[in-house]
Amino acid sequence: MNTTKNHYDQQLASVYSWMAGTPEGAIKRNQDLFRQLRIDSIARGLAIDLGAGSGFQSMTCFLEYHENTVEVYDLLHRKDGEQWVLSVSSYPKLRVARIWVCDQLQKAGLQVIQNEMINGMICLVAQKRS
Repeated sequence: MNTTKNHYDQQLASVYSWMAGTPEGAIKRNQDLFRQLRIDSIARGLAIDLGAGSGFQSMTCFLEYHENTVEVYDLLHRKDGEQWVLSVSSYPKLRVARIWVCDQLQKAGLQVIQNEMINGMICLVAQKRS
């Protein structure tokens, strides 16, 4: 079984900047997302990224669903001289239901203040209860 790190290092690293654009562009997209979530001007604290990726995929991607995981396959076609070369890699991602995450946040004493889908990403914002 491939690990997420190996998948990104061996399959996507060489095309990452092409897929993501410039670092400045990625920073601007994240700043825009923070503004949309209205968290760009609140006091800073702990942020948790559940490792769901950056929101883009390679040229072709497909998902194979299992009970508790999803296997993510990335297929890249690269031109090598006059030939197209296909490379395929996959890695498992944990399937976590949005409602379960919200419940866990609430059990931890946090209040979910935003729960929305933005550009295909589930975005949750929680804060300590006052």
